[in-house]
Amino acid sequence: MFGPVTVTRIAYRAAAKETPNLHLVDRELNLADGAHSHTLRREIAYEATRGSFDEAVCAVERSTGQKVGKRQAVELARSAAVDVEAFYAQARLEMTGAGRILVLQFDGKGIVMRPEGLRPATAKAAGARKNRLSTRLSPGEKSNRKRMAEIAVVHDATVAPRTVDDVLPLRRRVGAQAAGRGPTRAPGPKATGKWLTASVVDDIATVIAQGFDEAERRDRHHQRTWVVLVDGNNTQIEAIRAEAARRKVTVHLLLDFVHVTEYIWTAAWSFFEPGDPDAERWVRTQLRQILRGKAPAVAAGTEPVKQFETS
Repeated sequence: MFGPVTVTRIAYRAAAKETPNLHLVDRELNLADGAHSHTLRREIAYEATRGSFDEAVCAVERSTGQKVGKRQAVELARSAAVDVEAFYAQARLEMTGAGRILVLQFDGKGIVMRPEGLRPATAKAAGARKNRLSTRLSPGEKSNRKRMAEIAVVHDATVAPRTVDDVLPLRRRVGAQAAGRGPTRAPGPKATGKWLTASVVDDIATVIAQGFDEAERRDRHHQRTWVVLVDGNNTQIEAIRAEAARRKVTVHLLLDFVHVTEYIWTAAWSFFEPGDPDAERWVRTQLRQILRGKAPAVAAGTEPVKQFETS
């Protein structure tokens, strides 16, 4: 990691030019292909996920003293990702049992792309845009610069029933629990056997089909309960329903509660002044009603009422 290491070993020459030579000691020493060690490759892969490749090269040089070219960093990071499928294939077991549910999650993430990496429609819209400043983008000019990466996650979980107070207790009860005076909140479910894939090339339907492939591998006969977590994206929901119908499997769609919380806070700022403590109490009341299964009533009757739940 901190400098070059020279290793001398015997090579068994191959008769054919296209066949690589055989170095038996390489396997014993676990030597990496090329001139970069496994440790240095790991550092580059780790830093590349945190920012740009330029920043990754600088971070590696600061911490190790090793100078790695940007193109080399790109290739090393790319080579580190080629074993993803093999990694998941090592321990693929069909997990069954009472109380075990199968959870699928789908989400999208916008990734800023170079102009030549944009899809045709987005590139055309970006080309027609005229920026007001020459050195940076102004507010409202940051659109048409991203491609959506679709992400799919499949994992197993054990059913963990919880009440409204377990998920979102009243403020006074939160303080009492922190002081050890209130009832203990029931723990939530734990994810096990997590599988993940993502693509900035494939469309939403293709990635969702890949997630269903993994779910069916774990439950070929559809004997378990399938729960699908989404954030409200209608395109994703339509693709999920179409895939479930094609495979003749029943899925239970759940909307991510974190996104619901943000929607309720957006509504709150239409009713309350910024910083008004009543806004927080109002949001908590609406969210607790949603957790009780009264989401349609909350959506139909959202208004700035001054009556809140109290402990």
